[in-house]
Amino acid sequence: MILDATLAFLHFTAILLVAGFLVAEAMLLRGDLGSRDLTTLVRWRRAARGAAGFSVLAAETKSARRYVLVELHLLALLPLAAVLMARGIGH
Repeated sequence: MILDATLAFLHFTAILLVAGFLVAEAMLLRGDLGSRDLTTLVRWRRAARGAAGFSVLAAETKSARRYVLVELHLLALLPLAAVLMARGIGH
């Protein structure tokens, strides 16, 4: 009985640790990718305020859109990981 309780406790602790690592990884990835997008948008806003005829270059727009797309795809993996963990897949 004590062994069962100990194993259940360790299993629950392992699930919490995995969930914590997933959240930490997501925040690190989101922070790395998001900071680049944020600085780009701030730079564009400052340039637009300074010059009336400012327009963003097509290459810069394409690069920013690509990073946002990667960011959204990584964000979509979080619920998938949660569902897999809830169903016990990978255990």
